[in-house]
Amino acid sequence: MNEYRQASPFDEFLQKATKASNSPTIAPKMRNDVEYARVIEERRYLVDVLDRVEMLAFTYSRLRALSDLYREAEAQIDTAKRVTRAEPLTWEVPDEIAWQSNYRALDARVLVSFVYYELTSLAHMLKGLAVQIPEGELQYLVLARDKFLAHPMLRGRVRNAHGAMRIPKVGLLHPYAIYADETDPILIDYYGSSFAPKGATDKDRLRGENERLILSNKKNVKFTSGELLCLKAFGIREPSLEASLDEMASLLLTSALPEIERISAQPIPSRR
Repeated sequence: MNEYRQASPFDEFLQKATKASNSPTIAPKMRNDVEYARVIEERRYLVDVLDRVEMLAFTYSRLRALSDLYREAEAQIDTAKRVTRAEPLTWEVPDEIAWQSNYRALDARVLVSFVYYELTSLAHMLKGLAVQIPEGELQYLVLARDKFLAHPMLRGRVRNAHGAMRIPKVGLLHPYAIYADETDPILIDYYGSSFAPKGATDKDRLRGENERLILSNKKNVKFTSGELLCLKAFGIREPSLEASLDEMASLLLTSALPEIERISAQPIPSRR
């Protein structure tokens, strides 16, 4: 149970917002169905926000626990390896151990996909509370999610499945969700030949152009053939999952909480 009790950056917001929403003020003998509907609809909007944040807090704790569990599984595999042939070197791992790291990686992939979806949903919902997403890692993740996960294009640059994974000693197990860097050497040469970069500086510049394209409001279907080719050739960096979650938690606490407290304090008309 300890892995479900780990602290998350959302805890303070959830505590304060839940306290505010759970203390409604009833205005007795004030029959006004229009006002009643407005207040209840706004409160339900807040409940939806809180529910999503609560799930993100749980997911954060689970991904943090999975970092330790994945490393433990990898250590067990290393210990249990048995060489079956020297040349070429071949070994086997007992089935009851071999599945663990793959299972935990899949667990993390599902959770990270969920985090991308809910962070994006919350970003849109906060606009309803007059809270805008500032420039930063959260904005980058939301727009990258829209371009690569929500609206992939056939023959465009799409994410690589079963891509790289960050396994920190402290932090979240992070299977890359965007993973837009090309790995096929033939395709790397083919795509890059159209740009003929002279060195690392040129590659960094072109990659920067890709990231600015992701941050723009331009939809995938409007990308030019040159922009698509540049995306295929040079990719974009992976968003930082933990930084994005931290930014969302801070935004909720500093900008969304005052509006949640204001809405929660509105008297609810009652016919009795």
